[in-house]
Amino acid sequence: MRYYILLLGLFLLGCKNQPSKQDTTFDLGNRAVIQKQDTIEQIKITDDYKKLFQELSLKDYIYFPKFKNSNPDEFVVINGIYGLRMLTENEDTCDLTITWRIKEYAQLKGFGNFNDVIVEYQRLREIIDSIKPKKIDIEDFQLNDIDCILEHYLCYHYWVLLNHLPKSKALEQLLNHENKIWNDYCNRQIKTLDAFICSRIGSGSICNSIILIFRKVLYNRRLNIILELYFALINEKYTPKQTYKPLENRIFEKEYNFFLKALLDTDFYFNDEYSLEEQRYILLQEQEMWNNLMNIRNKISKHLTGNAKYVYNNATYHLQKQHLVELKNEYGEYGVTGAEYQKLLLTDSCSYEELLNTKRPRVILQERWK
Repeated sequence: MRYYILLLGLFLLGCKNQPSKQDTTFDLGNRAVIQKQDTIEQIKITDDYKKLFQELSLKDYIYFPKFKNSNPDEFVVINGIYGLRMLTENEDTCDLTITWRIKEYAQLKGFGNFNDVIVEYQRLREIIDSIKPKKIDIEDFQLNDIDCILEHYLCYHYWVLLNHLPKSKALEQLLNHENKIWNDYCNRQIKTLDAFICSRIGSGSICNSIILIFRKVLYNRRLNIILELYFALINEKYTPKQTYKPLENRIFEKEYNFFLKALLDTDFYFNDEYSLEEQRYILLQEQEMWNNLMNIRNKISKHLTGNAKYVYNNATYHLQKQHLVELKNEYGEYGVTGAEYQKLLLTDSCSYEELLNTKRPRVILQERWK
């Protein structure tokens, strides 16, 4: 079978977030660290953010000559943000510092405040898009790196806003607990990806890029979950763009059991790095974290009423569909696949009938090859 690489390498320097009086920590676990230059300097983070970014503007940390010439203000912003992520060892204030820089840029460009939170988010998206170079002007790995930095910032920004909305103490504690469980679940998923996809590829650079692309997917999912509840709590008339259906836990139990049995297929799941017992343990740990995530979201749902409850549940159902797609694909959408296999992979846009009744791509191919 001819294989082609679906993903290009990127390097991401993630960071933790500034805690407040409430638990606003947003983390996706041990993020991959960008490969630093041998002569890299460190920069001290202080409360004087303006001076900090003035120092960062003295050096180019990214190479976008066309973008620098055509969009000097935007280049200064993204160059400073990128440099901050490369140089700082004080990760606790990364996203807080980025928040200040983007706000300053928005004021410079005359972006005002908006009464509608959805319009405000759309405008923030426009601001973020404006400080990014076009794809033709930048290396793919660096563009993906920048995308991840900014997506993580959005998650942090709206998680803080959600935390500061008035709510009962019980709901506040449950949301913070959910955030911790989400981080644990993501760490387990990344371990699963390493055991079933990356370890079979064997190339460090390719595996690194696969995991980082997956982290970006996780940022997007977390952002969607945060935004949906935030919008619904602010606007009682908020309506999700798409309606999703609930999936019973027995469906996931069935798919996890199917996955566990598939490990016996050594022709497909050959692995020199992880033993069969280790792979089974990793998958069972992920299943446990998935169940924990669904349980805490069910508890939170019981503390919500009206439209907020409906929107929150709908976001849960969307997450269920996304995860079931991963299980049916056996995480193949994140790896290195052949063209024939690629055509069989399910996507988030597939119908529920297709999702529930279609065989796994691996099984379909095995039946064809017999």
